[in-house]
Amino acid sequence: MNKNILITILILAIFIFFGFYLKTDRSIVDQNPLIVNSTSTVSTTTADLVVYLQDKDMATTSDCGITKKTIIQVAKTEGVANTSLEFLFSDELKTYGVYRSVEIASGTAKVMLESDMTPEGYPISSLSSCQSGHLMSVLKDTLTQYDSIDSVKLYSPKGEIMF
Repeated sequence: MNKNILITILILAIFIFFGFYLKTDRSIVDQNPLIVNSTSTVSTTTADLVVYLQDKDMATTSDCGITKKTIIQVAKTEGVANTSLEFLFSDELKTYGVYRSVEIASGTAKVMLESDMTPEGYPISSLSSCQSGHLMSVLKDTLTQYDSIDSVKLYSPKGEIMF
């Protein structure tokens, strides 16, 4: 009889141990800040986000402003426009400026940059037609996919940047 009680206790202890073991968070750390949550673990609630990147093949032969739809995975958020811009300015658009914020009002997305200069020290307003076409087409195609945005304007701290 004591042997059966001992086996039952041992089995119960094994179940408790594995229950705690399986419940322990062992998430993988990811270096991309757009995909991780504040504790630097991979978010268990990710979402697909559509951004538009320059179609490099078409840009070399016809038009610098041609984009292609690209799907990225990010931590689930309600701020999809902001997350899209953070992603774009971390890679695709990083040569044009440093992204600060976006304000959406009356169907217009006001994209704010940190400066009116590129990271290389050139005025953003002096971009070539190909560069400005690339920048604005990526921004417009990405942001106007959202129902609340009809147009996009680019701003530096000194005011609107017109191309």
